Amino acid sequence: MLHSECDLTGAEITFGLDNNEAHKAVVAEEHPSVKKPDYDRIHNTHQQMTQLPTTFHSKWMKSHQDWKNKDATAMDILTLLNIQMDQQAGEHREHKSNTKMWKFKAFHSKMKR
Repeated sequence: MLHSECDLTGAEITFGLDNNEAHKAVVAEEHPSVKKPDYDRIHNTHQQMTQLPTTFHSKWMKSHQDWKNKDATAMDILTLLNIQMDQQAGEHREHKSNTKMWKFKAFHSKMKR
């Protein structure tokens, strides 16, 4: 999608992953096993990377680096973005959990009537 909006011919893109198994699967030259969790996502990523006229680089990073190190000036941009994504994922999980609980309570209050 991005390439259709912007000409990325010859561009270099670096992406970071904090899940080492996912990182290995995405950068591996062979196709992932269909039995592998998230096979569809990994396979789609492989396809996109080979079809675009772009060079991809990847970096594995330790997750939750902000738990031990509070000095953001010592972190690179991928680490800072990963921390931000972790925070957003936590907010999303909390929202989904609250929404499920609200639906559960609403359903049971109707059942009591």
